[in-house]
Amino acid sequence: MLGNAVYKLPNIWGINDGLEPRQGLLALVGGRFDEAVGLLSRSLDIQVMPETYLALGMACERQGDRGRALQVYEALVQITPDSSYRRTATDRINSLRLP
Repeated sequence: MLGNAVYKLPNIWGINDGLEPRQGLLALVGGRFDEAVGLLSRSLDIQVMPETYLALGMACERQGDRGRALQVYEALVQITPDSSYRRTATDRINSLRLP
């Protein structure tokens, strides 16, 4: 049921029918964080999209890789100077830097 809901999301990525990002999001929601990181990373190799960076950062966090999550969120801040993605990434960075 959840898989169908995620698959029917609009194709905001606009590449390869959005399958890798969608599959990465599905893996993230399903708790398969290693798989999500791999799929989302491959997607970013094809096309840089803020949505994919945000999902990758969340997957890295849930995987327990705070260092990589910080790197991903910092990259997102660099590519989105004026957007809600930048604000979200900045919030996540600040949260991850707390002791």
